[in-house]
Parts: sequence; C-alpha cells; structure tokens
Amino acid sequence: GACTAVRAFGLVSQGLARYIEWQNSLQDPQEMMENRFVEIPGLHQTGLYPRHVMCDLLGGYRDIPSHPIDKDTWMRMAEFGLKIGKIPERLYGWRQHVLQSTRNHGRCSLEH
Repeated sequence: GACTAVRAFGLVSQGLARYIEWQNSLQDPQEMMENRFVEIPGLHQTGLYPRHVMCDLLGGYRDIPSHPIDKDTWMRMAEFGLKIGKIPERLYGWRQHVLQSTRNHGRCSLEH
C-alpha cells in the first residue's frame, strides 16, 4: 500500500501543524511502522491499499467503540507485516473545521 504527505488548511492549530510535519517526515515503511505507537504514521484517507489486504487479510474495518478505526487498521497492518510507503509530495488537502470527528467524537478524545 501507499499513502501520501498531507497539506492542512482551514482551522489549523500549531499543534496540528507540528503533527502533520512529523507525520509527513515519516516516509520509510519500517520507520512508519515503528512510529505507529506514537501516533498514526500516515493519514489513512490518503492511502491506497489492495482490496485483498483490506477485505481478505484484515477482514475490513473493525468498529471498536474506544478506538479510532484508522489507528486499529494501522496496528493490524503492522501485525501482518505489511509495508506501507509514503509519497513525499503533499497530494492530499486535509480541511480542518470545528465539526470534524477528530475534534468531537469520543473515541478520538484524550481519554482513549
């Protein structure tokens, strides 16, 4: 699979800007998987993953109420030894706004 670096726009805090710079700096597949315990090493919605990996190997997305779906998916991809690369160009624009789930959904809170 592969994902891409990100460009954020809209309501971008200093903390989010630092997070995106960190995430964009991770490009080597091994480095990305090693950093999955820090945070998600690649914005999941920028990724392209083979259908057989997502459906057959991982069994699709799991809805775990206390866990963000993309974090769980990255952890399971690592468990199966998958290599995910990153295209260094910022090909994805990630719009930030007050109503997005990363700011409002309970499973994305600091308590989880």
